[in-house]
Amino acid sequence: MDDLVRLLAAFPALEKADQLQAVATVVNTRGSSYRRPGARMVIGSQGTMHGAVSAGCLERDIIAHCRSLGHEPVLLTYDGNSRDDLIFGLKLGCDGIVQILLESAASDSRYLARMETLAKTVPALLSSQKRVVAATIFSLQDSSGNQIFSVMGTVLVSGIGQSCALATLPETILAYLQDQSQKLLAESGAQSLVVRKNLDGFTVHALLEIVQASPRLVIFGSGRDVEPLREISALMGWQVILVGERRDIDAFIDESRCDAAVVMTHDYERDKSILAALFNSEASYIGVVGPRRRADKLLAELALAVVPITPAAIGRLYSPVGLDIGAERPEEIALAIVAEIKAVLASHGGGMLRHKQGPIHQALPQGGELAEGTTLNAICNL
Repeated sequence: MDDLVRLLAAFPALEKADQLQAVATVVNTRGSSYRRPGARMVIGSQGTMHGAVSAGCLERDIIAHCRSLGHEPVLLTYDGNSRDDLIFGLKLGCDGIVQILLESAASDSRYLARMETLAKTVPALLSSQKRVVAATIFSLQDSSGNQIFSVMGTVLVSGIGQSCALATLPETILAYLQDQSQKLLAESGAQSLVVRKNLDGFTVHALLEIVQASPRLVIFGSGRDVEPLREISALMGWQVILVGERRDIDAFIDESRCDAAVVMTHDYERDKSILAALFNSEASYIGVVGPRRRADKLLAELALAVVPITPAAIGRLYSPVGLDIGAERPEEIALAIVAEIKAVLASHGGGMLRHKQGPIHQALPQGGELAEGTTLNAICNL
């Protein structure tokens, strides 16, 4: 999930353009839901929204709750399994339960006070590590059942071997969250986790969210077909780097992180030199525009030039590029390429969901029962 990264990047402009009112974060789900834990939305003082926590079903109700929101956060529980709302002919599009932590983002709120630290810590850690874990407490009760609001929200950011606490937590809870975060980071392919734990008289519910930098796509080319690919990729929130001029490709790849690359210079010799350099990069996706026979010829000539190409490297090569959606126009081809890159980076096959067996999303591990909060019937405003 990269919603936190995108929020941190956009926050200064949002704060300047519109007085901030609140931030809503999906912290827990059960059953079917449109967005997963970690999804965030910023609400402005005039009801403006940046981001989304549902398909549009919950946003209006969340904005309504902002009007009475004080300095303490509120946990909203939307129950799509309830049948009460059917009396009014309204229901949530997904038949699941969604818990949303609503926090004040007013100028004197704790949330804004933590933003400065988050804005420095998260990018710094991601510059040296591929992923970090952000711990968001959405319920912390003492032995009498009283909520401790001062330590709710995102309270800890952890990289491998290091952590930054954003609030003063009970030592046992801080140690537990740090330990769980390190275990997640050490596990290859781990996903975000919702935990519940009783510690020294406290009951804590927290989302341990794996945060990754937005994918970085490098596009080699300067033709008219580059712009649609750049636009759609930017709309996805990806970092897009255009390499159109002739430059030292090896040096560029050595100094730049590259998650995916698309080679579309339409210059055979240049494509060959770029491809040779990309095979030595960490790019998970290497796309080369053109027919299969052209890619086969490129590989054959690189092999004759004694360029080391491993089976693993060839496994990262995608040519022809894009999913098979019948694309012809540049915009359609760009859509097919972006969809294929997304599937590869997410380790999915890219097939039709109607043919998939089981749920769309893999369920997050759950830590016991749901946290107590304001329970609402799910009302769809679409």
